[in-house]
Amino acid sequence: MYIDRKLIDTALERNPADLVVLGGRLVNVYTHSIYDADVAVTNGRIAAIGKVDHCIGPSTEIIDAKGLFLVPGLIDSHIHPEVSKITLTRMANAIVPRGTTSLMAPLDQIGVVTGLEGMRFILDEVKKTPLKIFHSSPSRLPYTTPASTIAHNFGPQEHLIAQKWPEAVGIWEYMASSIEDGDPKVLEAADITFENRLTPHGHMPVISGPVGSACAAAGTRDDHESYTAEEMIEKLQNGIYGLMRRGSHSDNLPALIRAVTEYQIPTRHLALCTDDTDCIDITELGLIDSLVRYVIRLGVDPITAIQMGSLNAAEAYRVDHLVGSITPGRIADILLVSDLTALKVESVLANGKLVAKNGQMLQPFPSPEYPSFFLKTVKLNHAIVPDDLILKIEKPASSAKVLCIHLDLNEGLLSRRRDVVLPVRDGRVYCDPDQGVDFVSVTERHTGSGKTSSAFISGFNLKRGAIATSLSPDDDNIICIGATAEDMAFAINHLQEIGGGQVAVENGQVLAEIPLPLGGLMADISAEEMAESERKLNAAARYLGTQLQRPFFFLIFLSITAIPDYAMTDEGLVEHSSRSVITPILELIQS
Repeated sequence: MYIDRKLIDTALERNPADLVVLGGRLVNVYTHSIYDADVAVTNGRIAAIGKVDHCIGPSTEIIDAKGLFLVPGLIDSHIHPEVSKITLTRMANAIVPRGTTSLMAPLDQIGVVTGLEGMRFILDEVKKTPLKIFHSSPSRLPYTTPASTIAHNFGPQEHLIAQKWPEAVGIWEYMASSIEDGDPKVLEAADITFENRLTPHGHMPVISGPVGSACAAAGTRDDHESYTAEEMIEKLQNGIYGLMRRGSHSDNLPALIRAVTEYQIPTRHLALCTDDTDCIDITELGLIDSLVRYVIRLGVDPITAIQMGSLNAAEAYRVDHLVGSITPGRIADILLVSDLTALKVESVLANGKLVAKNGQMLQPFPSPEYPSFFLKTVKLNHAIVPDDLILKIEKPASSAKVLCIHLDLNEGLLSRRRDVVLPVRDGRVYCDPDQGVDFVSVTERHTGSGKTSSAFISGFNLKRGAIATSLSPDDDNIICIGATAEDMAFAINHLQEIGGGQVAVENGQVLAEIPLPLGGLMADISAEEMAESERKLNAAARYLGTQLQRPFFFLIFLSITAIPDYAMTDEGLVEHSSRSVITPILELIQS
């Protein structure tokens, strides 16, 4: 942070402010108080709070805040913005008017597909909007263990570059498994992080005991993967911030907030995050503003809830000298709020400028023209045929006992094991929708190898057709689930034709689709347009038989090997506990 002489001079009454907010009630997240105060802004930063009449000159812009609360701009403490499927400019247009002005993000999916060059392009794109991204470099890419195929790996050499970027705040998804296994590349990345006086931000699902202690000893600053209050409290006891998550796929807030409402844990080391969110939620609920309202409904007082959504997040990432409060020296991200409990945002100042009113940007920002390396990123070396997607056996059998990935709606993204007996015909093991068992496959799409792995899944309950996506953290290969291999092959090939996206098909016909031509990850359309497409796609998937309200959210995360118990990558079926590829075939049965 540079010293701004003009900012100091404004505070000392030596020159007028560029802008003054008059007549508001300031929510001070440092003193946990609300009081009458004006705010003077110069060069996009706050020069003074309180009585600032001396800062007003003939050219000072005046914002009338009479009857309104002044709330710090909100911060999402852990988000993968690519999962919204819209460009970062489009995302800024959608979330800033609702009050979220900063994101803690790695741009890891951009990195998987386009590497450092693409990540840098997106960070430069965001600079042209009122939104801010504080960037944590992915601890490694691919995140998957064993490593799956991606377009661009990210290791110590990339960290030496990215951790010098001005937006850098540390490394991301510092996984418990990497620490436990002593992954040399991840630990080297952590060394680089500490040399740069930055911090590692963790990924510790269902972690306690010695492994939890090891994560803390390895410098983990925070974690967003707690599922119970007790789990989060143990991490807090180890000095690890708790980032409490409510995303489109996982709502852990009711369980985690018990740490505050029942266990009376102090809140200053608790922040709020969405992790991953779709445009349905962005347009209907908002982003961190919706989480602030949520924790208020769950019993937290409004000032504390706002503190969780602002200062606590800034302190977790050690950027509280820049954002997180309405105090001198900080960037002037200020929300004008009419109802504190409902967090009704009337206007938004970002970087010291009035940018939004009544939930809309005053002037929406246009997306840039994207470089060619963002386009045509779905590469298959041949058209996929149904037989590519069916598991084959060498010995004669009439049926096979197999291990299915099983999804339980009560466990969020956690997957479990289900053993079932499936039919074998002509040396091929088939799924059985009558038992709720579908095919699941992953097709490598970055290098053109055409490598495909196959297994079985239950819990989706597709009775016909198939669904597929090229957006699939952590490796963004094409994941497909289907009741027939024929429809799966059609869906996968269709995604190559449209340059990536998401699709639902039946009998060789597209029922609904979302083209994602930018990296196979994003589209340059508004959040409202994307939300409508998401509703149609979800409806098409439900027509195919699934009862999941947002089936694509479960689909896209099947490749995350860091979440128990099973995952699918182009290497095959991965068992989390052993961190190895296993065969789904448990036993061949000859009748």
